Amino acid sequence: MNVGIVLDEGLPSQNENYRLFYAEKAPWWLMIKSNGAPGHGAKLYDNSAMENLFKSIETIRRFRASQFDLLKAGLKSEGEVVSVNMVFLKAGTPSPTGFVMNLQPSEAEAGFDI
Repeated sequence: MNVGIVLDEGLPSQNENYRLFYAEKAPWWLMIKSNGAPGHGAKLYDNSAMENLFKSIETIRRFRASQFDLLKAGLKSEGEVVSVNMVFLKAGTPSPTGFVMNLQPSEAEAGFDI
């Protein structure tokens, strides 16, 4: 084959060799939403929405780091690890100038492209 251009979601190539894939990727868009009682920012609360969300984010971050470590060590290639990237974080109480800085929100949400 004398391929001039390839349009695909495959992996980039550093040279003229192109790696062929025989199966589709399986994307998973994960959204995590947590709830907690809203409260004043000057007080510590157990199980706030942000605290609960960050517990999940930390678990996912550790898994992502383990996959990235395999890649950096050369034990696996780009297409052999599970890519996990946080793509949005939504929380807070909006105000006319941004966000209310002394109010803990009742909901927090994060999105991941896996």
